[in-house]
Amino acid sequence: MKKTISLMICLFMIISVFSSCQVVKVQGEKTDIDLDDIFTDNNISVPDPYESENTPSEESTTTDSGQTVPPETTTVTTTPPETTTVTTTPPETTTVTTTPPETTTVTTIPPETTTVTTIPPETTTVATVSPDTENKDDDYPYYYDYVAGNHGVINGNTIYNHNATYFYDIRENAKQYKANTYSALWLGTNENKKPTEVYSPEKALEFASYHWNDGLDLCAPFISRCLRAGQISAFSDSSTGLCMQLLDSGLGFGQFLPINEDRTVTLPDYAMPGDVIQVYCPYEGLMIHSLMLRQNDKDGHMMVYCHNFRNDGSTTFYVDELCYDDDVFTNEVFFYHFYNEKDKNLPKEVTDSKTELILFENEGYCLKEKYNRTAAMKYAADNLYDGLGMLGAIHLSDCLVAGGIPVYYAQGNAVFFQLMKSRLGTAQTVNINEDGTINLPKNAKGGDVCFIYCPYDGMMVNSFLIKSKDKNGKLIGYTVDLVNDGKKAFVADDYCIGCGSELPKAVIFSFK
Repeated sequence: MKKTISLMICLFMIISVFSSCQVVKVQGEKTDIDLDDIFTDNNISVPDPYESENTPSEESTTTDSGQTVPPETTTVTTTPPETTTVTTTPPETTTVTTTPPETTTVTTIPPETTTVTTIPPETTTVATVSPDTENKDDDYPYYYDYVAGNHGVINGNTIYNHNATYFYDIRENAKQYKANTYSALWLGTNENKKPTEVYSPEKALEFASYHWNDGLDLCAPFISRCLRAGQISAFSDSSTGLCMQLLDSGLGFGQFLPINEDRTVTLPDYAMPGDVIQVYCPYEGLMIHSLMLRQNDKDGHMMVYCHNFRNDGSTTFYVDELCYDDDVFTNEVFFYHFYNEKDKNLPKEVTDSKTELILFENEGYCLKEKYNRTAAMKYAADNLYDGLGMLGAIHLSDCLVAGGIPVYYAQGNAVFFQLMKSRLGTAQTVNINEDGTINLPKNAKGGDVCFIYCPYDGMMVNSFLIKSKDKNGKLIGYTVDLVNDGKKAFVADDYCIGCGSELPKAVIFSFK
């Protein structure tokens, strides 16, 4: 009897432990429990429950009535079917696999981010605005409200950089006629100018041959990069600014040439590869396209490197009929020739000139009107104004119109070229004294025009009508600012308020 009780206790313990193990499985938790270890630790021998289902235990007992009683271990057989319910959890866990497809949708982001590459083309389109008429406020934001040099100006950099406006009613009334005679348009100082740079046309042309199709910039900066490759410092985003820098460099001379009826251009026989050509707009008084000579075709017409309608110089170049902005016909180009050892047959006007000849023409279009000096000076005296930048150019234009000539534009360079091309006088470069005063040339007088030139920007930054000269021969101008009052000798700014460079030169235009 004691044996029977002991055996029953033992079996009860086996069933309890086995059942607890099944509970662990039902909860779906992963465990490293080893049943053999458990029962070994408790010195318990584990029988096979499935064998006990059909095989009586060797330890079976006999009741008092003599009947054999099988062990109660057969109840253990109900637990294996219960464990089969555990298999339902793996399908539930497989539903988690739906997340990888969802995460793969993130791969659509890279194509969206690649659309950001459309920004550079958009920004390059801003450069299609003519550099001669664009507003550069964003380039110099610190000049918005300031007092600089002689000027107290609000939003001064807009004024300095001219947001040019067209005046069709004035310029369209200009009466021009064709002149087939020589005219000296711009003279340098009386000093023998010795350039500090030496131009290498071979290097400039080599650069142009590799970069004519790189699409990086517009015409003027492309030609500027070619010139930099040719080891000179002239550089401008503006064709007119580049023209002014070349004329001031002392490396050669400029000349206006006619455009042929078939829109080709025939250059003089002293033209050399590496020389610069620019298309001139007579209405604006500005250069609107920049080119570099590669060679001539069999008929002697120029073939050029350029951007904007890019060209590799392998075909004859045809000039556009109209200016880009105002639909006025183009009829001339500006040609700049660099001095070199191979020069032959240079024009006598250049070789025989006692004063450095910067710019001339043998034929061109001239104004027919006559200049009324007295009327221009009266208007200037009654309407004194600061000669700075755009506003100064407009005020000067108003003075010239009052004097009976239709020279008008809101940009100093434009007014300057219109005056030179009028053939009503000649321009001459003079040096600004250390104290900022200007010695008035002997051939200049009241009613003539003074321009202050910035060599870095290639721009006339200040322009006004001349009043007279003081007892020391110093120029007095019809201009007022923080320093000048239109009564005593004019004092120029020490530096350009746009770029900060020194202002060493002025240009005086003297009417005949």
